[in-house]
Amino acid sequence: MPADNGEGEWAREILSFDTVNLPSFAARRRNHGILYRCLVSTVYFRILIRRLPRFRVLHVVYPVGISPLAWPLLMVLAGKFFGLKVVLDYPGPLTLSRLRGKSLLVQKFWHLSDRVLVPSRYQQQLVNMLGGRASCVHHPAVCGRISPRTIDRVQPKLLVVADLEEENNIACLIRAYKLVKQKYPRTELAVIGSGSQRTGLERLLGADTRSGVTFVSRGDRPERHRWFAACDLYVNCSTVDCLTGATLEAMAHGLPVLTTPLGSDLTAFRDHDNIISFSYNNHGALADRIIELVEEPGLVQSLSRRARETAQLLERQMAPLQCRDLYRSLTAD
Repeated sequence: MPADNGEGEWAREILSFDTVNLPSFAARRRNHGILYRCLVSTVYFRILIRRLPRFRVLHVVYPVGISPLAWPLLMVLAGKFFGLKVVLDYPGPLTLSRLRGKSLLVQKFWHLSDRVLVPSRYQQQLVNMLGGRASCVHHPAVCGRISPRTIDRVQPKLLVVADLEEENNIACLIRAYKLVKQKYPRTELAVIGSGSQRTGLERLLGADTRSGVTFVSRGDRPERHRWFAACDLYVNCSTVDCLTGATLEAMAHGLPVLTTPLGSDLTAFRDHDNIISFSYNNHGALADRIIELVEEPGLVQSLSRRARETAQLLERQMAPLQCRDLYRSLTAD
């Protein structure tokens, strides 16, 4: 929640569910599932309502896996009630398939927001087409919270963190994995996420290559960090020009990243310097690039170092300036 201090500078306060301090009687119900979540939500919303009048902009970061009619909508409505400018932020890929049959509801939701932030030019066009006012913003990883490592050789142990939906094209990765597995039988793959394509992806694997593949529903941050620490290559097969938060998080961990094009405005990324690039929906090219990294440890080590450096550079340069300019433009209206 940003506020102008009167001298052209912006003060921000971050309020998340993780920072909510519960009374002792509520904290003891941590293992009670729905009851505990209701208590956290109630306390969180009470704190939010008490603090909102001090601010001029409410910046709502859309949590993964939550319906747009749940918490984000309540927070947007609260911000509008207090006369704030409201920014609705999708730091991860906007799952287009979830909008089918819901365009009218989504359009009204976006129309309530003064600005919708998405990480892709394509998604920006989609939101604008459905009646929202969108801007493209790329979110850097918070490198200070991550313990990096330098990887000098790979098994490979592949990792992807994404919704299991059509636009993220996990099928391309599975096809590439099966090719690499033929040459390097110890290859492993971890798929972190959930979605409508889970059953189809498991079927695509087949019984003969299912060994070595792990599907995990998206967990909390510590669990994700464990997976980043356990794997040695990160893969993004998205068919949308999207720099995801998970991709930047992988780079901050020091993982070499193989990815489809991330967007024409992202000049910080260079093939065989800080990323390995391959064309959309080309599992053969992806398999070749993975094998290349298995056989060239020097390239792996260079990519690992440069990935961390790039994530740090983007953290310093990217989001603070983008958001500051956005807040100023909204409050100047």
